[in-house]
Amino acid sequence: MDWRKRNYYLVSFNYDSHHMMTWLLKSEIPTIKFSPPYNHVGNHAPGSADLYDGRWLGITGILRPDYMISCPKEDSECLEYELRKMSRRDNGKFYKLTKEFCKQ
Repeated sequence: MDWRKRNYYLVSFNYDSHHMMTWLLKSEIPTIKFSPPYNHVGNHAPGSADLYDGRWLGITGILRPDYMISCPKEDSECLEYELRKMSRRDNGKFYKLTKEFCKQ
């Protein structure tokens, strides 16, 4: 994870708007990357990265993240705006990852 040039987010989309939100984000921010949400937790749970579901619900507010999204820092304001709209309108959730949370 390159913290100098990119910001990272855990995202959980509403089931009904999942495909629309991925399409919308990809069309507005072409440099966005979608990854499985388990890559960043290796330091928290060695050997059990698949057990993320519910493990950090109290910290992140997300029970089962759909993706880990990364975007360039210059596009992060646009992404956060769309994610805030999504959380109000579609009941989705997001959490901005930090180096401290990922222990890097």
